[in-house]
Amino acid sequence: MIKVLNWNAWSWVNKAELAYSFIRVMNRLLRWNSTLTPKYLQGLFDKS
Repeated sequence: MIKVLNWNAWSWVNKAELAYSFIRVMNRLLRWNSTLTPKYLQGLFDKS
């Protein structure tokens, strides 16, 4: 994947922005994941 992204050609600012964005997305997903309840998921995936 590093070759595909040509990681070595990136500036440190670009690398930092990518890392920051990844951390923000993962944090958001973790918060969303903690709100999921069995009842909510049952309603989403219930075969009606």
